[in-house]
Amino acid sequence: MIIMSIKKKLSWYFELLGIKYKETPEGFILYYRMGDKRVSILVKIYEEWVEFKWIGLNMGSIKQRSPDLYVILLETLLKLNNVIREVKIGIDEEDNIVVLIHSHRDALFFDVFESEFMAIPLTIRAILEIEPLKRMVSK
Repeated sequence: MIIMSIKKKLSWYFELLGIKYKETPEGFILYYRMGDKRVSILVKIYEEWVEFKWIGLNMGSIKQRSPDLYVILLETLLKLNNVIREVKIGIDEEDNIVVLIHSHRDALFFDVFESEFMAIPLTIRAILEIEPLKRMVSK
C-alpha cells in the first residue's frame, strides 16, 4: 500500500480538477475560476483536518449604512446555510462572509473531496446572487 502525504494528495486532486494553486507553509491558495471572476480559496492543513475557506464580502459597511439590510442579508445567509449542507456559512470576527468546509484527512478520497469541495463554488455563486450583494459586487 502506498501512503501519500496529504499535501501531495491534495495537489494531485487540484490538478485532476484543473484548479490552479500555490503551495503555502500552511497548505495552499487555490485560484478557482467562476465565469469571468477568479476567487481565492484558502486551504489549511491541520493535524487531523483540512480546512477549505473562502473569505467573501465585508458586511461591516452594510451594517453601518443599513442595519435593516444587514439583518435581511444575515437571514438570507442563514437560510442558505440550511439548504447547502456540505458547507458552513458564517461571518468572521472582521465581519467578512466566510464559507468553510472541514474534512478529516483520512476521509479525503477523490470522490469525497470532489463532492465536498465543489460545494464551495456553488455556495459562493449563491451568495453572490443575493440581490443586494450582487448590486454591490457589480459596482
